[in-house]
Amino acid sequence: LAAAVRKEIRDIAGLVDLKDNFVKGKPEIRVRVDKEKAALMGLDTYTIAYTVKAAINGVKAGVYREGKDEYDIIARLPQRDRRSIENLKRITVSGPRGDPIPLTSLAGISLGSGIGAIMRLDQKRVVTISGDVYGRLANDVIKEIDVRLQKNITWPRGYVYRFSGEQEEQAKAMAHELAEARSRLLETEVGTVLANHALGIYELAAIHLTADEPNLPEAQLAIDGLAAMVEGLEGRLGDGEPTLRDALHQARMAFVQRSSQTGPATEPATDPAG
Repeated sequence: LAAAVRKEIRDIAGLVDLKDNFVKGKPEIRVRVDKEKAALMGLDTYTIAYTVKAAINGVKAGVYREGKDEYDIIARLPQRDRRSIENLKRITVSGPRGDPIPLTSLAGISLGSGIGAIMRLDQKRVVTISGDVYGRLANDVIKEIDVRLQKNITWPRGYVYRFSGEQEEQAKAMAHELAEARSRLLETEVGTVLANHALGIYELAAIHLTADEPNLPEAQLAIDGLAAMVEGLEGRLGDGEPTLRDALHQARMAFVQRSSQTGPATEPATDPAG
């Protein structure tokens, strides 16, 4: 409908830089985990999702150095294996004992369309068509647009149009976009948000530990912060909690190893499982 309106009014004298803010949804591959099947295999949603993400987006496997330059080494599936659903269905997930489990036995994989950007005004979906006026009075251009829209466009039931100033529309659109963002955040489980932050802290500790000259005090602070979250919020971090516990244990072991290589250092909080 937005394209039809633009086509109808684009040749009006004095109307220039015509555009709209309609965004089409991009195609996407959806992986829906069957939690019951995953539980029977000893797996959780977070582990399965991480495996799929690593296969498609890749994970940092190391660093390649050439002179003073450093390049991240990213491990992921070859490009030809990331272009079709059939190839993705061949992905396997490591079970608790290291045995490969086909992704298709844990989740359904399908091709769909993502949701494009949805703008709202007064709780109603809107598409804004905007343009500038050159060489004519703005009121004259608006009158001609109004005549064409009434005469030549068949509006579906429930659809209306109206004219407004650019600054007013931008201010209202920004306010509603912020409200939408807050609404989406409220729908997200707090445990999921905290787990994502915890992974960021783990990665921060890893950066300090794997540097050519490790910064042990900073690494210790990151590990202690991760421990405070994982152990202080035990049982409340959702499906990703077992993975976070493993990450904490690995970080502590790496800290001890690096400490022994570089000299005495204060150890991070003791790992109860260690």
